[in-house]
Formats: sequence, structure tokens, C-alpha cells
Amino acid sequence: MEQSSLKIAMITPQWLKTRGGPTTYVSNLVAELRRAGHEVYVLTSEAGEGAIQLRGGLFKRILCTYRHLTILKPDIVHIHGRANYILPAWLYKIFSNRKSNIVITFHTMPSVKRFLSFAPKAPRDYDRFKRVLARFLFRRCDSVVSVSESIVTALNRHYKIDIRNYSIIHSASSKLSINLTSMKSIQDHYALHAYTPIFSTVGVMSWDWKVAGQQICIEAVDLLRKKFPNLRLLIAGDGEFREYLEDVVHQREMEHCIIFLGNVDFIPELLKLSDIYVHMALNEACPHAVIEAMHAGKPIIAANRGGIPEILENGATGLLIEPSAEQLAQTFERLIENKGEAERLAQNAAEYAISHLTWEAIAKKYLTVYQTNNCVS
Repeated sequence: MEQSSLKIAMITPQWLKTRGGPTTYVSNLVAELRRAGHEVYVLTSEAGEGAIQLRGGLFKRILCTYRHLTILKPDIVHIHGRANYILPAWLYKIFSNRKSNIVITFHTMPSVKRFLSFAPKAPRDYDRFKRVLARFLFRRCDSVVSVSESIVTALNRHYKIDIRNYSIIHSASSKLSINLTSMKSIQDHYALHAYTPIFSTVGVMSWDWKVAGQQICIEAVDLLRKKFPNLRLLIAGDGEFREYLEDVVHQREMEHCIIFLGNVDFIPELLKLSDIYVHMALNEACPHAVIEAMHAGKPIIAANRGGIPEILENGATGLLIEPSAEQLAQTFERLIENKGEAERLAQNAAEYAISHLTWEAIAKKYLTVYQTNNCVS
């Protein structure tokens, strides 16, 4: 296969309709590969511009995937997240007699705990048959990729899938473009001119492990607001647990301290307005929001959980802490009172992100994977 002219079929359950890290990852990877001259087709169960929609239930979608693959005849079949789609990719490879490579990328950590109540939750039922089936399907792949080491560790620990050979390709971000007119409009709309310090956090409120982290941020503000009466926390994101967080704020009478922004398209401006970016999600793999904050040159405080330590080096490009309101409040106060440390962390984070965490760099890594047989053993 010639690297300059690959035909790639991307199979993803999430495309442009669903907000979140996997959508951002796949859409930017597709765009970068197309810019590099490759022919990329997106197959997805979601409706979306520039994609082939896979309709119906699981069985029908699998058949539909196989049919489209036989029509497209891709050199690479790249599956995101759903092992079910390995089957039609493998059948296509067998019956088309083509030297195509099958690649799967894992994006999210398995959830094995109720993070808001901290009660145990059994992992998704993986009985012996399902484990054998999963191993069989993964061994049909030429390469297995994960956005963090922590995902593979968790999958092997909780589901006994026994993934051994794999590549790690983190998420990325583009250079953030600031619209000064939009930023001033945001300042005016939320009356931010008179408030300082400002810190922000970004996360979809459909996952309890993200919401538990946002609750920690709110509780930390509660501890800090007497010393910093003009402190404001900006929370971007939306989802089914938003009402839960609003109740937490209401019960503590903190409506004047916390601003719920909902889903927004002004993340670069939000980061520019923030003194510190905070990410306390308790079960992250490779959070795109953290990487955006790195590109924005912001001092970052993050939970020492999941794959976050794989992209942030404690004391060098950010501060990693145990996720608690008390530790977050202490660390936040430390950075507010030590501007030199905050500036050093921010500069180091930006330099690392520009050097390592760009979509161009990620696409180049995938082009290497696409031509490498790295089967699960």
C-alpha cells in the first residue's frame, strides 16, 4: 500500500451529532487524513454531514457495514470503540481477498462504579462466552490502539479480554483561535469584568464520573469563597446530570459563584478568560478538554486518575492531585498566590502540546499503524 494514496473506511458510533472526546478525535483525524491526501469514508449509526449512515438494529448495521465495505474496497478499516464492527471488517477482508488492515481504537474507560453515590457497580456482564468472542474478534485486527494506557489496563482487569500488543495514540488539539469580539460579548453577558480569579472546567454532564468531578470543583469554591469573594467557576457542558449539579449549588446558596454555561462553541474564549483550568473527572481516558487547556497556555489542576497522568506531568506541565474539594482548594490557592509557578506550568504545557499533541502528529502515527501488523496475541 502506498502511504500517499490510502483508502480508509472509518467506522464510528459517534459522528458530529454527539458532543464529546470520541467525536472530536474521529472528526479531526478524518479531516487531517483528508488534508494529507487520503481518501476517507465515514460509516456511522448517527446521521451527519459527510458520512454514510448505518441504519437499523445491530444485526442490520453489521450487514450494512459489510455491504458498504465491499462497495468501497478500502485499504484500511478503522473501527472506533465498538468491537461488533470487527466482524464485518474481517468478513470483508476474507471474501474480498484484499490485503486490507483492520484497526480498532478504544476511546473511553469502562465504568465499574457509581461515582456520584460511590456505590459499587458491576462491570458490564462479560461471561466466558463473551470474553472468548471478544478475544476472537480482537485477534482478527491487525492493530489495536488506545488513547491511553489506562483503558487497556482497565479492560484487561475488569473484563479479562487479555489485550497484550497495542499502540497508544493520545488525543490532540489544534491551535486555538480567539475571537476578541466574541470574548468581549461573553464578558459582558456573564458580567465577568469585575470578577477574579476565574477558573473553568469542561465536561459532558451525561457521565456520572465527570459530574462527580464537577461537584468537587463546586465544593472547592465553597471552601474558597470567603477568602476570594470575587471567585467565579465557569462550567461548560450539559446533560442529564445538570439538574443534579444545579441542586448542589442551590443547596449551598452559591448561585452567584457558579455559572453554568451549557454546551458552548466558545471554548477558546472561555479558556482565555480563565486564570486556571481544572479537570477533576474521576474516570478519564485522555480528556480533550485538558489538551485544549494545554494549547491555550493555561495552568492546569487535574485529578490524578485514569489517563490524565499520561498527558500531564505533575509539577512540570500541570498539577495532579487526589480528587477532593480540600486538595483542590489548597492547590488553587497555591497557584493564585504563586504567579511564577502558574506561568511556568502554563508555558511548559503549551510547549508540550504544540510539540506532541497536534492532529498532524496523531495522523502521522496512525499512518504508521495502518501499515504495521500489530495483532493481539
